Amino acid sequence: MTTPISETQTRRSIDLKVSIDAPAAAVWEALTDPAQLANWFPPISSGSSAVGGKLLISWGPSMEWTTTVVAAEPNRHVRWVDDPSQPLAVDWTIDGRGGKTVVRLVHSGWSAESTWDDQFDATNAGWSYFLFNLRHYLERHRGVRRVMVSERRPTTMSHAALWERLTGPEGFAVSAVGHAKVRAGDRARIQLGRDPQRLDIAHCVAPKHLWGTLPGLSDAVLFIEMEPGNPGYHCGVWISTYGLSEERVKELREATAEIVEHIFGRQ
Repeated sequence: MTTPISETQTRRSIDLKVSIDAPAAAVWEALTDPAQLANWFPPISSGSSAVGGKLLISWGPSMEWTTTVVAAEPNRHVRWVDDPSQPLAVDWTIDGRGGKTVVRLVHSGWSAESTWDDQFDATNAGWSYFLFNLRHYLERHRGVRRVMVSERRPTTMSHAALWERLTGPEGFAVSAVGHAKVRAGDRARIQLGRDPQRLDIAHCVAPKHLWGTLPGLSDAVLFIEMEPGNPGYHCGVWISTYGLSEERVKELREATAEIVEHIFGRQ
């Protein structure tokens, strides 16, 4: 975030919902147990989810976030606040009915100033992805420890140019079945190491972000994101694996690193 939000600025919120085929108690554990947070949200999570406790949410040394739990009603609601001097807050509301649960996320207090647009839009996309991964984890891999395969690199290439390179033949070779451009709902193909893999695309907004599942890799989840920034920014490739052998994870990690090194090594 670039600048503090003053009390006089007009505010806006990110407001998202997801319906999950899991009971409220399971959703609550996934939102409040640091070990379970690490199975769908950050790869590293620690701390306390009790009121007044602090949670460390981390994707690595340069991507750490510490937030304070300021409210917690088991199986109903939890609220995170990073900085009491700022209006930003994250509220998770859980509504369980008949073994299924609706989760509502409200990230409130954002400035409506145009200087915040890129960060607001990127955070909205990020939360949409994480809610997708929360549902996928609880419905397909509940209780299974996630092993993350990831590469994140700085770049000054345009988003469009990098997207074409990363998803094209010299990168992950993402290709749709039956038409030229990949889009949400596609059963696509992707090159990840020794064998092409099927990629079921849940979301795609080129040249910004794409996510979907990899059925041939025990329903792993792929997320490609172009972070905000101009001219310099970071690009991330994140693969959440569940239940794969150590050997298969190693192969996947090596294949992903080789592709990313090839793309970014040409700058």
